[in-house]
Amino acid sequence: MPVFFGRDISRFAEFISVWYGDSPMHLAPGKTSVKILYPSDYLPTPNPAQTQVIDKFVSGLESALGINRTEIPLSELWEKHCPDGEQHRDIATYLEFVKAGICPFYHDQYHNSADFRNQYKDKYGKPPFVHRALHWQWNVGKAISQEERDECWCRSEIYRHWLLENVFKADDEDTVTVMILPIEAGKPNYRDTDEKFKAKRSVERICCT
Repeated sequence: MPVFFGRDISRFAEFISVWYGDSPMHLAPGKTSVKILYPSDYLPTPNPAQTQVIDKFVSGLESALGINRTEIPLSELWEKHCPDGEQHRDIATYLEFVKAGICPFYHDQYHNSADFRNQYKDKYGKPPFVHRALHWQWNVGKAISQEERDECWCRSEIYRHWLLENVFKADDEDTVTVMILPIEAGKPNYRDTDEKFKAKRSVERICCT
């Protein structure tokens, strides 16, 4: 799903108006109410300083909009609805997030770029030079079978539809629902370090088993 990041929230309205245009998803401010979801599965984070920043931001939203956050336990809701059957009651086990969400992307990325790799090698006599992070993604992608990719994609889609229908209630034209989520653990994350690639190799073992 497309997203954008910014340090000045006052610019978001302008960006959104261009991004969505006349789309029915673009709801005019003031004509809808807003609901803030605060997922207890992710918040507070293990990093107190990060949690303090997040809570300060949420408190600002509450004050500006004149509403209170709604705490929501996603895992409990999933277990209550069981959208993919009783055998999949545990959402963490069902998703194994890096597997269900990322592996289809890595698989498709690897196979969709096959022509580029082959044509480059035929023309220059050597593989194309790419960042080692992309090399890692290709190595993961080529080890994922089509069946594994399709199963992960199916689970991601079931999760997406469940979220839209039961959590965000996307069809509600009178309310816009937003969810507060942390990005990682609120600490430096350098993709080129050896420690980063040790962590990536552990992800590779998860995706390819």
